[in-house]
Amino acid sequence: MGADTAPASNPGLLRIADDGQVFATASLLARAHAIARQHLSTLPVHRAIIRVVESLMVGAEPLIGPVLDVGCGDGHFAGACLVPSYGARIDVGIDPAFASVREAHQAGVYRMALACGGQALPFADGSFPTVVSNCVLEHIPPLEETLREIHRVLAPGGKLIITVPSDQFAGSLFWSRMLARIGFPSAGAAYGKWFNRISLHFHTYNRDGWQDRLQEAGFKVEKWTS
Repeated sequence: MGADTAPASNPGLLRIADDGQVFATASLLARAHAIARQHLSTLPVHRAIIRVVESLMVGAEPLIGPVLDVGCGDGHFAGACLVPSYGARIDVGIDPAFASVREAHQAGVYRMALACGGQALPFADGSFPTVVSNCVLEHIPPLEETLREIHRVLAPGGKLIITVPSDQFAGSLFWSRMLARIGFPSAGAAYGKWFNRISLHFHTYNRDGWQDRLQEAGFKVEKWTS
């Protein structure tokens, strides 16, 4: 997502359609096996599959430093995806969970890892040309405040790279689909709602919903994929 100007893209890894949707090229998909092996060695299968897709798409975007990772967690995603793409440790990672930040610091994938919330970032205006937030914004109750803070610390012409679930997430789960297929659509829908609740998914919007919230915070959505 660009704040003011269109971000550079890697033509060898991504193909952008006329409507702005982004597709992976054969060059990008060729990385999948190595990325999958790394995630499968440390994560359950279902989470590893999701992380592989996220790593392929996020890792195809050029990262211009200094880079801020909002919701860095334990640093696993940064180590598997961001650091190889950036070619160095990520400049700053922030997360409200102190234990996760300690793990991220011990992993050595950030120059600086801080325990703080996204709605009050301790950085000056325009500090970061690139901000990344992978599978995080849906978990943040004060979404509007957080997006505005990210926009504030993003440098003019900078780039925000995010992954978020859509309103189709709950219905795409295995048991949601299976229950609907065998004639229990209400049970499938209930399972999806339950899964969103235990996953602390406060925000699962369609494309227009996410775009509206980003635009309200000052962003211009320039590329998307689903």
